[in-house]
Amino acid sequence: MAGALNRVSVLLVSMIAVGLGIFLSSKSHLQAEPLVKEETAPRLVVYSVWTLFGILTWFNFQHAVFYPPNYWDALIYYLYYSKLIFLNSGIPFPVDPNGFPELVQCQVGLGLGANYAHLFLLWQASVCNLAGEWSTFPGQWIPPIAGLGTALLVYGTILSRTRNHRVALLSLLVVQSAPYWIWYQQWVSDYPLAVWFTVVAIALMGVRHESPASALLPMILVATAGSHLNYLMASLWIFPIFLWLSLSKPVIFSGKTIGLLIGGIVLSSTWFIRNWMVTGNPVYAFFPEIFGGINIDRDVLKSCQIEWALNGDGLRQVGSTVFKRIKNTPLYFLEDANTSMKLAALPLGWLIPGLLFYFGRGKQCLYRVSILAYLSLLFFYEYFISPLYLYHILPVVPMMVLIAADWMVEVDRYKVSRWILGIVTLAGLFSFGIPTALMGSKVTSPSLWQTLQPGMNREVFLDRALEGSYATFEYLNEHLEEDSVLNA
Repeated sequence: MAGALNRVSVLLVSMIAVGLGIFLSSKSHLQAEPLVKEETAPRLVVYSVWTLFGILTWFNFQHAVFYPPNYWDALIYYLYYSKLIFLNSGIPFPVDPNGFPELVQCQVGLGLGANYAHLFLLWQASVCNLAGEWSTFPGQWIPPIAGLGTALLVYGTILSRTRNHRVALLSLLVVQSAPYWIWYQQWVSDYPLAVWFTVVAIALMGVRHESPASALLPMILVATAGSHLNYLMASLWIFPIFLWLSLSKPVIFSGKTIGLLIGGIVLSSTWFIRNWMVTGNPVYAFFPEIFGGINIDRDVLKSCQIEWALNGDGLRQVGSTVFKRIKNTPLYFLEDANTSMKLAALPLGWLIPGLLFYFGRGKQCLYRVSILAYLSLLFFYEYFISPLYLYHILPVVPMMVLIAADWMVEVDRYKVSRWILGIVTLAGLFSFGIPTALMGSKVTSPSLWQTLQPGMNREVFLDRALEGSYATFEYLNEHLEEDSVLNA
């Protein structure tokens, strides 16, 4: 694929994507719950909430864009590999004398990353291709834009379904106040896009379409795009499958419907097929005990898993068995100084009441069932398959708010509980959201020097962030072999 990425191909693909988006938008209509009346919010509340939301969003963009990336995963993979794609005008795969990709043999770090799907990296490289020079700015801009889009989509989805402006406004603040989510909006990472894709899929479940084909097509496109973001996002296929199964029998088995599904599955599978053909493992180098694969050093992979288990923030920290993880989960999100702060009050304060209210409603619609099914799938992954890191299930952040929306509407019916809900939301905002957004994720100095000096010199910032070690990195880089660097 080297050489295939050029200005003509980038512009052509962009125009096709925009045109398809406009066409699908013209065929879709928002579908609201059949409530008796629309619940409005006082003008002062509206202005205040949007001002607070604007402050949170501004700090996310400030820390993401005005300070150089220093997130380890970004340096060794998200930015460096994107730079390789840009320099080679395509995805480079240098091979050894046996024809096996050299980057794959790195096994860890860039080696594992070389086999992740490359949509986020291609987007960065494509923008740089149009500009004619490499820059980290596209990678820095995409996460906060995805975060902003996620929050607005949560607001719009809840407003369109509940017709309650007060609840939609509070949801806007709740979803944007989770520290873990704030950090990822400020780092160069593909996970903000994964969260945004998830919310797009959920929102599409509540959209009314003119035909079954126009309903399935955008959902399949989202699932296909997610499959090329990272391995886990292939799970988004649960949404088009649910939508497909909800159609009438003649439509389910029609040639047009089956054709759309098969076409989407084929397009979603290309990266997995490529990995299988090259390495013998569709998700190389993970799960070799299941998928097998060549050139996999089991000892190296085992050492990685030990390090991840010791230093990760997943539910492995509270139990070596599924039963222990389930039993200790509430205390982990309530008492653990690190984890309780990351997700604020979302798991116990919003998700649990939301789920109880969900199950108490009796018959569920496709929109709610699909959310619950996907939430269950993410939790199954975290509890049973890979309980190493919570960022693997980062899409649960907006999902918890979407699930809590019906419960919030019920609380909003009564004046006293409405005030309590507002006070609790603001308490979370000022206790977790604004302090986290203000301090930022790249340097956690309570003096806020990093916040008060946006756009400061790159070398000065990195030297202060590394507490004087930046000069050491620079010296080592100057004395390394040619074309070798320690700090990308």
